[in-house]
Amino acid sequence: MTPQAKPRQNLISLRTVLIVPFILEIALAVGLTGWLSIHNGSRAIEDLAGQLKVELTHRIHLHLDQYLGTPHNLGQTNEAAFVDGILDPQDLDTIGKHFWKQMQVFPVGYMSFGNPEGQFIGVGRMKDGRLSIDEKPELTPESPVYFYDTDDRGNRTQLRYQRSVYNPLIDRWYREPIEIGRPLWSPIYQWPLWWQGYDSQPSIAASRPVYDETGNLLGVIGIELPLYQIDKFLQEVQLSPSAQVFVVERSGRMVASSNPEALQGETDSSSPLVQSTNSAEPLVRETAQFLQQHFGSLESIEQTEQLKFRANGERQFLIVSPWQDEWGLDWLVVAVVPESDFMAQINANTRNTIVLCGVALALAIGLGIVTARWINRPLQRLSQASSDLARGNLKRRVNENRIQELS
Repeated sequence: MTPQAKPRQNLISLRTVLIVPFILEIALAVGLTGWLSIHNGSRAIEDLAGQLKVELTHRIHLHLDQYLGTPHNLGQTNEAAFVDGILDPQDLDTIGKHFWKQMQVFPVGYMSFGNPEGQFIGVGRMKDGRLSIDEKPELTPESPVYFYDTDDRGNRTQLRYQRSVYNPLIDRWYREPIEIGRPLWSPIYQWPLWWQGYDSQPSIAASRPVYDETGNLLGVIGIELPLYQIDKFLQEVQLSPSAQVFVVERSGRMVASSNPEALQGETDSSSPLVQSTNSAEPLVRETAQFLQQHFGSLESIEQTEQLKFRANGERQFLIVSPWQDEWGLDWLVVAVVPESDFMAQINANTRNTIVLCGVALALAIGLGIVTARWINRPLQRLSQASSDLARGNLKRRVNENRIQELS
């Protein structure tokens, strides 16, 4: 008895053999291409974001150098005028006109001079842009200060106000540079003369003692600078719609910001500045808190740092850069940009890439199925003919095929 052949198990159809590897290869190629496109795009955007942040902080540094260098440069110029005898420390009228002309050119808020006898002359910028000359001509410390409007040539026109008592010799702007014997910056303060038409803005003053060639004190020059001009510049160089750019002291108090709301919040009684960790702007507040936690103290930031952290549910790109000047200012410039600001176009491109990859994969699968059927159909007919011949049906014929091996 002839043993019967056991039926073969787990046979795979030729169609499957043809289609599955083809589809896997196409899917792998399309998926790898799409992943590389998305990954490289994200890396490129991240690198671009880093370059933009560095360039932005560089521009801010240059602006701070120029803007905050103006008072000290003016102070040096006026100091030389006093030492060389061009300006007389007792000629308040000439000093006032000299300051008035300089304020036509330079964006300072107030220029003043006080001599050891207690005389005082100041020129201030009003809210409406006009300049006022404030003078204390008497030699007694408790004599009044007279506030005058001026014409377009710097001449006094009318007395606007009289302050009954003022002694410049006890003010910090006069007293402290004499005590240390060199120019210095005052702490940031709120301009106190808003009731005289001056703009009540946080300001900083550069004070400089003036000595003659023999070392005798001629007086002190004070030049005050409003900080809102820094805010305006930061708004002009805004990196992206949701970015926040701000400047803080090492203590964490806000100096300037591209967003006015960031300067609002709780302040302490010793300063008009809000702590950055108490800022009303959430991204500024969370950035300041992250910097405090990451470095332990803002005092420990010694060089430009680029960091990433999560806030408001998304990743943030952050750069913090120290800025100092030779007269004692030591601030930090901070720029923080949500990843979505840079990734919006990349995300759109990612969606397009995914759609195109899906379409390409679908077309490849369809083409693979059609090709497999085209190859498999004559093979099925040949297999059927072979079976018929094996069963004795010698009349079975198979049509010629265009594929050479099958024909």
